[in-house]
Amino acid sequence: MVAPYNSRWIAAIIFMAFRVCVLMALIVSAVGCTRAKLSEPGMRASNSALRIIQSPISLPAGAQPAPIRFGKLTSNLRKGSPIGEYVFGLMCFPPYDYITWAARSLNTDPVREHFHTILTDAGFDVSGSPTRLFDEEEDLARAVLVVSGRVVDAALSVCRRKTFFFLVDAGVTGEAAVRIDWTVYSNLLRMPIFQTTTEGRSQSPGGQFDGENMLLEDAVASAIDALAADNGFREAVLDPRPRDLPVLEGPPRRNADGQLRPNIAAEARVSLMLPRVPLLKDAMRSGRAEDVALATVLIETGDGYGSGFYIGPSPDGGGLVLTNAHVIGDAEQVRVSPVHRGDGPPQIGQVLRRHRLRDVALVRTPEPPSAVFAIRTRSPVIGEDVFAIGAPEKKELRGTVTRGVVSAFRTDRHSGLETVQADVTIRQGSSGGPLVDGDGNVVGLSVSGFAKNGVLVSGLNFFVPIMDALEKLNVRLSHDKN
Repeated sequence: MVAPYNSRWIAAIIFMAFRVCVLMALIVSAVGCTRAKLSEPGMRASNSALRIIQSPISLPAGAQPAPIRFGKLTSNLRKGSPIGEYVFGLMCFPPYDYITWAARSLNTDPVREHFHTILTDAGFDVSGSPTRLFDEEEDLARAVLVVSGRVVDAALSVCRRKTFFFLVDAGVTGEAAVRIDWTVYSNLLRMPIFQTTTEGRSQSPGGQFDGENMLLEDAVASAIDALAADNGFREAVLDPRPRDLPVLEGPPRRNADGQLRPNIAAEARVSLMLPRVPLLKDAMRSGRAEDVALATVLIETGDGYGSGFYIGPSPDGGGLVLTNAHVIGDAEQVRVSPVHRGDGPPQIGQVLRRHRLRDVALVRTPEPPSAVFAIRTRSPVIGEDVFAIGAPEKKELRGTVTRGVVSAFRTDRHSGLETVQADVTIRQGSSGGPLVDGDGNVVGLSVSGFAKNGVLVSGLNFFVPIMDALEKLNVRLSHDKN
């Protein structure tokens, strides 16, 4: 009769020990399960949401935000650097090792989808829907602004889950946090116009397989929510012009860190006067096109090349070359070569002025030009014969002349600037070259072509009107009319 009594006591002791173990496990779990923390404070989280969402600021009624598209998301984090750990706690199973950053840590496809969905829902005009079946390239091409991000910090705190009775994998739970530096790049100005930093956090209360990557993706989505709520970002998209950059720039200046900074030099405020050059007559149609092309040049920078042409001598005895701002980029100096190798050695040209929105630039060469273009002040008319001169596709093809007609005049609704549309053929390398009339007088300069699926469409090309190019660069003609 003693045995049953002892059995009851043994059962009670075992039950009490089990309760103590559970209590201790809960205490250890509470201590061991740490939150994902970034390197600096300032992150807020909620236990009730999978993604921490900031309500976007409503756009004003009738607002017309510039079309934007997602560029890419890169990272400052080195592959293999620790960003978190698998924590110890109740129902959190080993191994309790560190989580490291990997190249596959961020999949750009879901990020692109989050970007499009979140910003579209916030009222922004987002091009390039990832769910679009057809004509995605055409939709992407209408974007005026490109938004790209760089992950500068990330943190993960994850628990490996298993089922209670059979210890079968049940996914992971936990939370993630990211900090992203965003840059808004203007396709019109060909330069960044706005930068900001946002943070995002996500939580996974239920077990998920591949939960580490899902947590990071949701944390990035939270950071995109914060971007949509950023007042500065909204202002940049509603008015995509830089706040602190003069439109007309002089030679670039370097700051204390050695970085180039746009500059509005005093000399850029002073009008440059071009001497009168008599207009030509019927030069392109009478076999003198090669003579006209002598005033064109090849312009090379450290990472590319384009075309340009002499418009006159500089006040100090050198030469003045007109080209596109996107040809010279942020360069202080460029290599200027004549159209024919026998016409003299290359020169190192100094960038004097640039107007990024109009996409024109002025370069000074140390030696005076042997030939310059005559500038026609009257606009061409639709149906008029025009000729483009440049270096399409290859440097060796500089001086190439192509023929077409003026097709139309187009005004960009975002920049308000007019371009001349013509069916004359131009290609990469033609940018910055002259567009001349049948007499050989300049009426514009090549700037862009229409592309479909990444391929330039023949017969749809655009040119900057010559008089507008000169006006934006504060260059004046010494004569009134031609």
